[in-house]
Amino acid sequence: MISQTLKSGLLIRSLRFFFYVLIAAFYWAFMRSHAPLGIAWRPFHAQRVFNAVNHMVNGSPLLTYGFTSWNGLNESVEKISASQPVEVYLVSPLHHFIQSLFVVVYPTGNLTKIGSFADYIMICAAAICAAEIIAKVIKTQDNILSILWPVSAFALFLSSPWSYRMMLAPWQEVSWLLLYLLSVIFFLYNRLLFGIIALLMAGLFQWHWSFFLLMFYFSCLMLDFFGPHEISSKLLPPCMRSNQGAISIIAITAFSPFYSIIQALIAATSDFKIKHSGSNILFRIGIDNISNIHHGGLLGAIQFIGGNRFSLCLQSWPELSDVNSKIARFNCFTTITGMAVLSLLALAGYVWLCIREKEARWLSLPLLWVFFTFLLIFQQSFAAHLQGYSFIFCFIYAFGLLYLLRRSVSLLKMPSALVALCCTPIIIGVAINAIRVSYFTGING
Repeated sequence: MISQTLKSGLLIRSLRFFFYVLIAAFYWAFMRSHAPLGIAWRPFHAQRVFNAVNHMVNGSPLLTYGFTSWNGLNESVEKISASQPVEVYLVSPLHHFIQSLFVVVYPTGNLTKIGSFADYIMICAAAICAAEIIAKVIKTQDNILSILWPVSAFALFLSSPWSYRMMLAPWQEVSWLLLYLLSVIFFLYNRLLFGIIALLMAGLFQWHWSFFLLMFYFSCLMLDFFGPHEISSKLLPPCMRSNQGAISIIAITAFSPFYSIIQALIAATSDFKIKHSGSNILFRIGIDNISNIHHGGLLGAIQFIGGNRFSLCLQSWPELSDVNSKIARFNCFTTITGMAVLSLLALAGYVWLCIREKEARWLSLPLLWVFFTFLLIFQQSFAAHLQGYSFIFCFIYAFGLLYLLRRSVSLLKMPSALVALCCTPIIIGVAINAIRVSYFTGING
């Protein structure tokens, strides 16, 4: 009996991974052939990568302080030679380590093609992690549904416009979400050490999100300290629900913000006076001054729910007649509006999940709190950068829609085969709408 159960579980997981690979291959080939921008890096991002790799391969002085840069190597060297302060866009070498290794090992290789495909694999890996977490939370003994729900979640995650833009010009959020979801999977299977390592590595790739995770867990501990709420014991991973576990997760999430601040201070006070050229915190919040035209308030910050900007629909369509141009604008608006409605439904489903599935709150609630706290504070950043930050929403979107759909069909008490028959067209329809939104993506991705 145990042997049969193991074989059955292994078969189900094998079938899920087969469908993951099949969908990923089909989507890659389809978007490569039909999407207006294809599926390769945008030229501006390729130049950033080449610059960062050039710094690393040629031993840039920035490496002494643990940085590489998206600016050209010559620009930094010239300022250092002239004893001028070095103000460039600094990034962690971790993001470009594999790319640099590829250039060293295979200098005549096509970094753009290999790097773009490697980023796509990372996005697919994040989608697989999300799907497997969903499979663990949405428990079902039925073989068909144990394949349907995770595979559908994978398809929703991968086909979303937020994922598509990360294929064109990936941000650090891709690495952070992948490693964060990996840590959740390790914690789900009681692999404490691997979970800690993955969570720590996530912060080293993008410390901003780990900082907000730190604030979440610290706030939970403070609420417990000032009252008998016992919130933290329910929101920590099951294998870390002790005083030692609480201290550990605070230390893990605090490490990368602390390290990044110290690193920046050392670089800024060095002989080279290395300074990050990015915008200051008040500018990114959007309250530095009235001339910050990229701040659209809360409505501007939440426009990501449509998957693309409505302003894209207002562009001229010179190749079309006046009537057809109006039709194109109308259908553009309805497509993005449809995506916004789906996003709101997904958010409602995700909130329902947090309310109903109490045992899963430790993995669902922190990401929801972190994402929307970041959004509500850094309104200008979310309004100005529709890509990047919103990649985190992919997990909420896929999980929320699947949970909403699953709870809805469970009320009908249909056989699993009929559920699969009815839900598959819905998933396909949602994915097609998302792909259409991705087609509107602008020239910069």
